[in-house]
Amino acid sequence: MKINPSEVIATIALVISLFSILSQNKGVKKQLLVANIGEYTRRYQEIIINLPESILYSHFNINHLDRAEKIKILRYMELYFDLCFEEYSLYHDLKLIDKKLWKIWESGIKATLSRPAFS
Repeated sequence: MKINPSEVIATIALVISLFSILSQNKGVKKQLLVANIGEYTRRYQEIIINLPESILYSHFNINHLDRAEKIKILRYMELYFDLCFEEYSLYHDLKLIDKKLWKIWESGIKATLSRPAFS
C-alpha cells in the first residue's frame, strides 16, 4: 500500500483547520462571557448609583422618606432582585456560568441582602 502525499497533506490540513475552528470557538465564547459580565456589572452599577448611600447603613428606614423617594427606592430594589434572579438562573438553571463566577456573584448578593434595608 502506497501512501499518497496529497492525502497526507489534506489530512494534516483538515486536522489543523479543525483545531483552528475549535480554538476560535473557545475565544468567541470567552469574549461573549466577558461582554455579558460587563453588562451585568453595568446594570448593577446603575441600580446602586440610583439608591441612596444611606441604604447601606443599619439606621436606614424607608418609612422616614417621602412617597416619591420610597417608590424610587423600591423600584431599584426590584431591579436588583431581578438581576439577582437572572444571575442565579444563569448558574443553577441554565448552567451558563462557571462556579467561580457564581461564587463572586453569590457573595455580593449575600452581602447586600444582609443589610437591614433588604431584609
